[in-house]
Amino acid sequence: MLAALSHRTVSGTTVARQVLAADRTAAVVCPVTFTNGLSWPASPDLPGERIRLSEHLTATPQVALDLRVSVADSGGLYLHADFATDAISETVVRGVLRTAADLLEAMADEATWSRGEPVDIDQSVLTSPDTAPPYRDEIRTMLWRNLFQDPPAGVAIVCGGRRIDYPTLAHMVTDAMSVLRADGVRAGDRVTVEMGKGVEQIVTVLACLLMRAVYIPLDPTAPERRREAIVAAVRPRRRVTEGLTGGREGAPTIRFEPSAADDAQYILFTSGSTGAPKGVVVRRDSVEAMMRSSLDRWRIGADDVLFGVSALHHDMSVVDSLAPFQVGATLVLPTHEQRRDAVAWAEAVAAERVTVWISVPAMMDMLLHCAAAGQLGTLRRAVLGGDWVTGELVDRLRTAAPDCGITSVGGPTETTVWNIWHDVVPQGPGPVPYGSPLPGNAYQVVDDHGRPVPPGVVGRMRCTGIAVADGYLVAGDAVPPGFGTTVGADGLAQRSFLTSDIGRYRPDGVIEFLGRADGFVKVRGVRIEPGEVEKELLSHSAVARAVVSAVRADPADSFGETALGCLYVAANGSDPAELRAHLERRLPSSHVPTVWRRVDDVPLTPNGKPDRDSVEHILRTSVEGADTDPLVWLTAAALNRVRPDDEVPVDAATEIPMHWLARGGLAAVVRQMSELTGGVPVDPAALAGADTVGGVVAALRSGPSASELVAAAELAREIEQLTDDEVDARLG
Repeated sequence: MLAALSHRTVSGTTVARQVLAADRTAAVVCPVTFTNGLSWPASPDLPGERIRLSEHLTATPQVALDLRVSVADSGGLYLHADFATDAISETVVRGVLRTAADLLEAMADEATWSRGEPVDIDQSVLTSPDTAPPYRDEIRTMLWRNLFQDPPAGVAIVCGGRRIDYPTLAHMVTDAMSVLRADGVRAGDRVTVEMGKGVEQIVTVLACLLMRAVYIPLDPTAPERRREAIVAAVRPRRRVTEGLTGGREGAPTIRFEPSAADDAQYILFTSGSTGAPKGVVVRRDSVEAMMRSSLDRWRIGADDVLFGVSALHHDMSVVDSLAPFQVGATLVLPTHEQRRDAVAWAEAVAAERVTVWISVPAMMDMLLHCAAAGQLGTLRRAVLGGDWVTGELVDRLRTAAPDCGITSVGGPTETTVWNIWHDVVPQGPGPVPYGSPLPGNAYQVVDDHGRPVPPGVVGRMRCTGIAVADGYLVAGDAVPPGFGTTVGADGLAQRSFLTSDIGRYRPDGVIEFLGRADGFVKVRGVRIEPGEVEKELLSHSAVARAVVSAVRADPADSFGETALGCLYVAANGSDPAELRAHLERRLPSSHVPTVWRRVDDVPLTPNGKPDRDSVEHILRTSVEGADTDPLVWLTAAALNRVRPDDEVPVDAATEIPMHWLARGGLAAVVRQMSELTGGVPVDPAALAGADTVGGVVAALRSGPSASELVAAAELAREIEQLTDDEVDARLG
């Protein structure tokens, strides 16, 4: 403050002009200003001649809050605050004025100057009113009872054409435990689960859990290089790549042995800021507390049917894998081939009368697009998390499933699946609030120095309590970045994690999620570190520079669908298809950009770093622009005619949302291509399996009518771009 006051002769206007002179593209924003009115003359204290301010208006561009101090005619101080009501709430402004007044009064006391915090600012902590009950090894105890002591009469798992009851499931789990034990797996050992979605995957997880082994789920479709890097980091006792249901003669008797609260239950790898995935070590007591709170809140019991759509390497699958068998319910699983087939999901929901759905919002969006009327009517609870839950999605779900309660859940992987939730009520089109913490957990919003901030003030979220993981699987790093301990209200130390999430308290105490502080982005519920993707791109010999960014087709919609885009500088001959293939050999499909733009140079900030705002603008422009390939244009135009409410970008690398081709959509796309090209034949079978616009184009180019199709597409595109007057003029 004293350093700033030494330049008080230089006005804010002068500073703004100098900044603009140095960089004409800079945006000078001064949201908060302080006006010193101490030198303004006070009104004379004469009866009948006192001047009083009745009303006023501040009209200062770009200013959200103007704080002003002036001398009162009685010798005291006036504190004024003019604020833009659309930018800041009155509650926050009144809090600022109240704190400022307290500070000024405290400054009159000489002792105040020796204290670190002269006044008590409202340091809100959003704490659950309920504490987490003591650890009882409840998950394993209930699983053991339902599998081996008192199995329920109903079906345990439905997958494809298989219907597995509880005794059969118990036999399969026993076989798997026997195989693992014979291979040397003991309590605390690590086991990687590397198979596709299905019954055997669940059996392996249950076997590891009951044996007190630590399971590490790996995406079997991820590049081998990435999977091997994770395997090298965890050093598993056993790698499971296929079902363990064969059993072995002479296997030892299976016994139940209790586990400790701080034992690791699983290790989940997430995108890392260092360019390598990070393994989050999750404790058994953390999982038990989350599971118990969730089952009690939603009253999930033996009569329920859950749908397990989440991939095992996504933490929401933890509930799918355990909850049904803990309460004696039924789990419906899509097969590995159906993992992206929302039509099959909807049919299974209807056929098996599914009652509980748990997934990221994007998967629910796919389900709603593909479900026929009445297919989702049995749903009574939908749990959505991992990304924005919008009011629009909620409205569509309420229409499709009128009796379905909806809960938004949140929290990073480091806080055990979810540690905050909010029961959704009817609202507008904006995002659903983040919510309130689960029992045994607390949230704080803190500033850059780690100090809690008052309600309404934006800051980073810090989580404390039972849900916080032990840390990352990093050798020699006892307290990994972000993890630590804090002192709770009871005076006891508790685990804490400083997230990268930005938010604030609402006046009612509920937290609003506003974005992320670091470079992490979320695409379809998957957390991605752009630097990890950039690192792999730069390993390509033709790539000189690359910047990866989240891209929103509609920048005005802060909560709309997000894609991953890449701006790159490369030598001649390299194209998005080549770079995409390069990444597919190294990263999961979720980490491969779908929007690409080659440039001569990457835009930089004045300090020489990539200007990510400019990068996103360029990528968004490329999404909105037209590709020179007429078959790319034809494919996008046909898709957009089939689903006019959803717009596919004209870009060869753009992935085709699966729901576009659902329920006869592929045939409809082919019909639109035929109409656009004047009847040039296209074989629908040749397009099956393509998951990008470029893939469709490749199939079209290999067909017998490729040259005729290109010519017709060029003509159709030219006609589509003509105005009505231009068409009339050409027709004479």
